Amino acid sequence: MMDNDYPYFWTYQGKPSKIVELPIQWIWDDSSYFFFTLSEPVRRGISVCSTVYQIWTEEFDGIYENEALFSPLFHPQFSGRFSRIKLIDNLLTYMKGRKGTWITTGEEIARFWQSKQT
Repeated sequence: MMDNDYPYFWTYQGKPSKIVELPIQWIWDDSSYFFFTLSEPVRRGISVCSTVYQIWTEEFDGIYENEALFSPLFHPQFSGRFSRIKLIDNLLTYMKGRKGTWITTGEEIARFWQSKQT
């Protein structure tokens, strides 16, 4: 799941399948920034939205330049807050400002990838 920056077909018993993997990365997961714990041995605080926005836009820029897949993961319990909804809105606005950016569902990406391979 975290081994590539592009969609790819799973291989089963040495043969390619029709299953398309849409890889993710921890850096794109909102829980990496907004989940916290006070227990030892690891203490994690909550990140400010401006820092997360900077990380995500810089990461998106690299993905964009390499025509790869940016597949963020937003959990409602972490990103379902007013400030974080604004963060996502700002991120989407930023992404839409880059020519050729396609914002769609995972299903559509998988179908597109499958159509390229036939």
